Amino acid sequence: MLEPLQNRIQQILEPSLSAEGISIVQVRLMGGQNRPTVQIMVEHSDGGRVTLDECAKVSRSCGAILDVEDALSGAYVLEISSPGIDRPLVKPEDYAKFLGQMAKIETRHLIEGRKRFHGKLERADGESVTINQDNNSVAIPLMDIVSAKLAMSDTALAKQPKKVIKKNS
Repeated sequence: MLEPLQNRIQQILEPSLSAEGISIVQVRLMGGQNRPTVQIMVEHSDGGRVTLDECAKVSRSCGAILDVEDALSGAYVLEISSPGIDRPLVKPEDYAKFLGQMAKIETRHLIEGRKRFHGKLERADGESVTINQDNNSVAIPLMDIVSAKLAMSDTALAKQPKKVIKKNS
């Protein structure tokens, strides 16, 4: 659930970014009030990754809009990034979009004796998500989720290309 200022920032920026084919994955505020850091994670509306050049363009656009709208009083640091392999799951539709993928979920309250889950997303209906951990399906109310993100499976990690570092002789 977004805090009021994070929600306001997202509402201010979404129309402009949406017109450019960019959607906001997550808005986070970090640090103190003197010079907060505004972290905005974006991706293409079709789910594709944004390039570094696109992040720079989005940063200029967002900075100008936030300054005109006076969303933050005083100086701030703006960081624009794209989600990586551990993409956060923030909106109800994120869970449906990534059904079949591995995820890590942390809950506010104990569910079946635990607060942390790591398994495959099986089902999402807008009110809850079902995750299969160790062949046990657990339904988790979305309102009880503190944080959730995609997680690489051991199989997927093993398929990642290894970096080769060549030494100059």
